[in-house]
Amino acid sequence: MTEDLIKLQRKIQNKLPHHIKTIWKEYLTFCQIPPPEDTKQFSAYQQACKYALGHLLLLLKIAGVSTQKTDLLPEETDWITAAHTALAQLEGTEDDS
Repeated sequence: MTEDLIKLQRKIQNKLPHHIKTIWKEYLTFCQIPPPEDTKQFSAYQQACKYALGHLLLLLKIAGVSTQKTDLLPEETDWITAAHTALAQLEGTEDDS
């Protein structure tokens, strides 16, 4: 059973970087769409952005990636930092209603 878990962990570790980069690219593409002016549609748009960043952050946590790692390239730490910043901003502006 331990060997199966180790194999699964390796499989996850091998695929996570690709998935993380894909989610980030898709998020950036989505953000190029102008936000809707209708309040309800804007709220849904903002919520979709928040969920995408939450998904990204969760994958980063699973991968054990942090901006403190020295083996990352500068552009990789830039998008990780941007994701953390965007999530913090969204949490700060979240409507409690």
